[in-house]
Amino acid sequence: MQAAQLSSKDADTMRRIFRHPASHNLEWRDVTALIEHLGTVEEVENRHLTFTVNGATQSFRRTSEKDVSEVEQVLDLRRFLERAGIGTNAVVKCVPGLRLVGVINQQEALIFRTEDRGAIPVRIHPHDPHRVLHHLDHTEGGDRAAQSHENATYYEAIAEALAGADEVLLMGNGTGGSNAMIHLKEFLQEHHPQIANRLVGAIKLDLEALSEGQLLAEARGFFAHGEGRGDSTD
Repeated sequence: MQAAQLSSKDADTMRRIFRHPASHNLEWRDVTALIEHLGTVEEVENRHLTFTVNGATQSFRRTSEKDVSEVEQVLDLRRFLERAGIGTNAVVKCVPGLRLVGVINQQEALIFRTEDRGAIPVRIHPHDPHRVLHHLDHTEGGDRAAQSHENATYYEAIAEALAGADEVLLMGNGTGGSNAMIHLKEFLQEHHPQIANRLVGAIKLDLEALSEGQLLAEARGFFAHGEGRGDSTD
């Protein structure tokens, strides 16, 4: 079998599926992200998922919304991948893929490519004719509807910039401004689940105290070691 080109996150999911004894910390969102990379996923009512890889097809029913909670289901996933030609003897090449970092507050979002030295971020500013995004705490009456509309437009532009990434890290302020990051996560989960499935972390930092170079260094540290100076919201 030709080596499968997987991101580090997908390769880790593959290892957990084939781990002995069977893994107890496998999540459906990670499994579906892996299968989408290898083949196709179709979701129908009653929590049923149909996976197709290399001509092999199998349906699974999620007994839990989040976790693959039954050992037998992990074993079924293992047997399915083996039937598709992906087994313990398969050569899996782990490649970093496209890693993007979104630094977000209410006034601006910066999108970095972490592999580029001296990366220049894409800048996204909200279209805010009502100026409600500059007054986050003032949400009474018509301003609340206006803020909701402007937020959705802003977050949609950020989602477009993040599309295609294999891994996404979000950064936001450790103060009240962190709401923008949290709300973006919720927006992606509701409207762009494929991007939400690629989120590897959301950390709170004092954005105003860090230069763009320092923010990029924090992101690289997170991807290299799974940690940084900020606090994770996961």
